[in-house]
Amino acid sequence: MRAHTLLILGVNSTLAGAFLEQLKKPTHYYVLGIDRQEKASYSQLTDYMMLDFSQTSIQQIGQELPLDFSGELVFISCIGRFGDRKDKHQGRSRLSTTDVLAQINVNLMYVTSFCCEVINRCLYSGGKCRIVIVGSSAAWVGSRDIGYGIAKAGLNGLVLSLSKSFATQGITVLGVNPGIFDSLMANNVSPERQQDAIRSTHIKRAGQVDEIASVLNYAALEAPDYMTGAILSVNGGQYT
Repeated sequence: MRAHTLLILGVNSTLAGAFLEQLKKPTHYYVLGIDRQEKASYSQLTDYMMLDFSQTSIQQIGQELPLDFSGELVFISCIGRFGDRKDKHQGRSRLSTTDVLAQINVNLMYVTSFCCEVINRCLYSGGKCRIVIVGSSAAWVGSRDIGYGIAKAGLNGLVLSLSKSFATQGITVLGVNPGIFDSLMANNVSPERQQDAIRSTHIKRAGQVDEIASVLNYAALEAPDYMTGAILSVNGGQYT
């Protein structure tokens, strides 16, 4: 699928960076990256917006996006955020309702709202859109970060529901669910948790970011529209 515009939410993530590195140069896409930190130095980015996912109005963002929604758009969500680490310990956690809801808000509610805004803009403008939502194997196996696990399971439902509702209107929706792989986010948890996740894979190792990025690249730019609604697991067999 050839796209005029590539929109990446959570562009400063390890996975988004690897995806951008795999894009052919020079790229024929207008590439807009969005994240809450200062812009990372990716030469493939055409433009960048910095915002706080948990504080910014989705409607406000939609109005400010410098995009032509009448053409072809590929939207990738790479948002993923664990909770506050200071109260987490191997084998026991203090259950904080505030923390759980904050994780659900960023990892699920914000992504859902953004998807709805993009779809509405595309439908109004008569454009074609492909949405790729990066989830997690936590959708299948759960997570000690309870809000994160709930949110990632919810993203599976989001992929299926959006696809079922809008596939006949030029909206293709796919999910990519990675298992543990070498990333800043994975390195933010304890070595014990990382080893637990690795032991639960069939291959007995963490994934390499390029392995995950190649699947993301396929889903975003190569997979046929007939794959809409599919959730691609790339997790080394991490299902329990």
